[in-house]
Amino acid sequence: MTAIQYDVIVIGGGIAGVTCVESLLLLNPNISVALISCTPCVKCTTNIVALGHLMEKFDVIEQDESEFIQRFPTVKFIHGEAVRFYSEKHEVEYRRVPSSPDESVDVSTMVYKKLCVCTGGEPNVVAPNLDSVISIRDTDSVQILQEKLRKAKHVAVLGNGGIANEFICEVEDCDVTWIIKDNFINSAFLDPGASEFLINQIKTVKPKGEQKYLKRWQYESNSKSSVDATKLEEKTGPALGPDWHKNLDLKGLGSKENVNIQYSTTIQSIEETSDSSSNKKELKIVLTNGHEFGCDFLVSATGVNPATGFFEGQKVKLGEDSGIEVNESFETSIADVYAAGDCCTPGWEIAPHWVHMRLWTQAKQMGTCVARSITACLQNEPKLPLDICFEVFTHVTTFFGYKVIMLGNFNAKGLDKNKCEILFRCTKNMEYIKVILHEDKLCGAILIGETDYEETFENLILNQFDLGFIKDGLLDPDVDIEDYFDYLFSC
Repeated sequence: MTAIQYDVIVIGGGIAGVTCVESLLLLNPNISVALISCTPCVKCTTNIVALGHLMEKFDVIEQDESEFIQRFPTVKFIHGEAVRFYSEKHEVEYRRVPSSPDESVDVSTMVYKKLCVCTGGEPNVVAPNLDSVISIRDTDSVQILQEKLRKAKHVAVLGNGGIANEFICEVEDCDVTWIIKDNFINSAFLDPGASEFLINQIKTVKPKGEQKYLKRWQYESNSKSSVDATKLEEKTGPALGPDWHKNLDLKGLGSKENVNIQYSTTIQSIEETSDSSSNKKELKIVLTNGHEFGCDFLVSATGVNPATGFFEGQKVKLGEDSGIEVNESFETSIADVYAAGDCCTPGWEIAPHWVHMRLWTQAKQMGTCVARSITACLQNEPKLPLDICFEVFTHVTTFFGYKVIMLGNFNAKGLDKNKCEILFRCTKNMEYIKVILHEDKLCGAILIGETDYEETFENLILNQFDLGFIKDGLLDPDVDIEDYFDYLFSC
């Protein structure tokens, strides 16, 4: 049987892959597209609202196969595993997931003009073979977390990124030992001052039944599927979207919650034991600082590694972090093969005010841009320049109930410290503002709380306006900076 040919085959049903499919159809409704997803549900963005030139907020919904097909009737949706590809023949081999345990499924083949790989990232899990160690990566793993938490009185969390911080903030009725390798929380995003501002929220007792404060966009699940809460499938699904915890009951078996933070340490040994009387598994953990304790289970939230297994056996160029290296057009080193999202690594010269981080915001941006590049190539048009969204880093999130916005080179990485000046403004339990100036030009900022500075600061980073004459009043609460610069730029 002759293999069916598609203009574009997309591998991966996460935000990058689905955004790529959506953008391809917007640019050319007549294009033939196939999407291969290892799970029956995919991640889609909706309700997109611009907060500035580059900043935007949106909802992330989860759609099952029937909903996706209804939305994109011309797209061939395949719930299965992409096994391998042959670049010389432009062929992709895949195996569809059987509809029943008794069904045998053979490997099938499709032909592509362009191949876009959006396989995302794989959780970096400590002791992955232990049943009492879980990672929070996709919808299935979150449901497993809920099931385990209902029976737990003491949980350990390893990691210092966004997922760990959100879990610590939301868990109730369970003691938590939080293990971090740094000397302050959330070091991937924040500085010690911002971390100190937020850590007080951990110590704040939340009244029972209190409505959770969420200023950020929401993650919702439209999926009707259920999951076996005793184990994860070998193939994990698309990464969680923002506010993955919004509609979840993250309550333990205890009567209160107490967070014990173990700083500047990691796990030295971990052992799983079973209680013969209750047949319940527990963990014994020893940290490198000498602290020992027991807990019901461990949440491993130490980030992800690029999922590049689909390229096994291929001569493809990798980045320094082992991601698939791509150029400004998101082309890999293999002809007609593109990559986007968590699986790839930018191979272009990074702009001074942009930071590469494996976030769902950048997955969406990459999915859009790779679709533009593919469309231009299929239509024999010149290569497009790199999109402006890769000029200035923007990320909006929520930590401990506060809106948090990071702009530009928010951590001053690589800057000459002798030419930098840092401005602060902090109001306890209300706001934290940090602005980084380099040679009197705004290059980065961290905004916590309802500061209303985000759009103005984004513009100032974009246009690199000299602030030497006004920097002393830049964070003065009595000065309306937004109106001032709106007037100045209109003149």
